[in-house]
Amino acid sequence: MRAFYLRTFLQYFGLGIIIPGVTLFWLQRGLNLFQIASLSTIFLIVALIAEVPTGYIADRFGRKTSLVLSAFVVAFSYAVYVSTYNITVLLICVGIEALGFALYSGADQAFVYDTLKEKGEESTFKKVFSKVSVVDEVSMTLGMITSSGVVYFIGVTGALGVSGIFMALTGVFSLVFLREPSVHEHVIDNAVEELERHPLALLKRAVGILRDNHHFILMMFSFAFLTEIGAYLWQPQLSHVGVPAAMFGLIFAGLKLCSAAGSYFAGTFNGKIGAKAFVVLALGMAVAFAIMSLTNVYFIIGGLALISFLDNAYRVFQSEYINKIIASKRRATLLSVNAMFASLFGAGFALILGASAQWYGLAIALLVLVAIKIIAIIPLLFVRDYKHPSIT
Repeated sequence: MRAFYLRTFLQYFGLGIIIPGVTLFWLQRGLNLFQIASLSTIFLIVALIAEVPTGYIADRFGRKTSLVLSAFVVAFSYAVYVSTYNITVLLICVGIEALGFALYSGADQAFVYDTLKEKGEESTFKKVFSKVSVVDEVSMTLGMITSSGVVYFIGVTGALGVSGIFMALTGVFSLVFLREPSVHEHVIDNAVEELERHPLALLKRAVGILRDNHHFILMMFSFAFLTEIGAYLWQPQLSHVGVPAAMFGLIFAGLKLCSAAGSYFAGTFNGKIGAKAFVVLALGMAVAFAIMSLTNVYFIIGGLALISFLDNAYRVFQSEYINKIIASKRRATLLSVNAMFASLFGAGFALILGASAQWYGLAIALLVLVAIKIIAIIPLLFVRDYKHPSIT
C-alpha cells in the first residue's frame, strides 16, 4: 500500500496548491461571480452524471486504469485553463475536470479493498483507508502552506500550472508503480458504488422507501440546506478586505486544522444526535455567515474558522444519524438518494448565490447563506427523534 499512500500524497499536495486561490484565478480570467457559480454548477452536475459510466470503467478496465486516467484528465484540464481566456473552452474544460474527478471517485476505495483482499487482509480495510484519509488531509494542508510561496512568486495562474504538474506526476507515478489487483469482487457497502452499479433500481427502491417515511424526506430537505455551498465566495471576500492572495494558502491551511478539530469533536461527542443537534448546528452556521458578511478581516477569518469547524462536525453527525436510523438493507439506497438530492440542490443554489454576489454584493450573498441555514431549521421542527433503527 506504500505506493498508493505516495500517490495520494502527490495528488492532494498538488490540489492543496491551487484550492486557496482557485476563485481568484477565475476572476483573473475575466469571469464574474455569477459565471464562476455557473462553473461550479456544471462541475457538480457532470460529476454526478459521470458517476455511473466512470464506475463501469473502473469495473471493466481496472481500478489502476481509472486512477491513471483520472490524474491525466485533471492535469489536461489544468493545462487548458492556464492557456486560454475563452469562456466557452473554460466551460467545456470544467466538465472534463469533473469527469477526471469522477474517475477517481470510488476507484480509490475499490483499489485499496481489492489489493487487501488479494493478500487476504480485507479485514484491515477500515484501518488502511483511514490512513489514506489522513495522508490526503496532511498532504493537502502542506500543499496549502506551499501555495502561499508559489502565489507570491509566480501568481495564481502559476499555482494552477504547478498543481497541474503534480497531477501529471500523479498519473505517471500511478502508471509505473501501482499494480492492478487481480481481485475485483467485493460487497457493495457504500452509497457511491450502489449508485454506480444499479442507479435505476436504487431510485425505484428509494421512492418506495420514502413513500412510507415522510420524516426522512423532511430530514433530506434540512440536510440539503445544511450542506456546504458557496465556498467560491470566501476568497473574494478576503480580497475585498485587503488580504493579499499570497496569504490565502496559510489561511486555508489554518481552516483545514479547524475542519479537523470539527471532525475530532464530533467523533468524540457522547451526547444524543437528533433533530435538536442539527438545529444547533444550523444556528451556528448562520452566525458564522453573518460574521463573515462584515467588512473586518478578523471577523471574516473568525467566521471562516467557525464554519469550517461546524461543516466537518455536521458531516460526522449526519453520517452517524443516518446510519443509525436506517436498517442495513436500506442504507446504501437512502445514502445515495440523500447525496444526490444534496448535490442537485447545491448545483441549483450555487447559481442563486452567484447572482446575489454579482448584482447585490458579497455581503448580501453571505446573508442569503444565513437565510438558507435558518430555513434548514424549519423541517427539523416537524421531525420526531427516531428510535434506532426505524427505517427498515
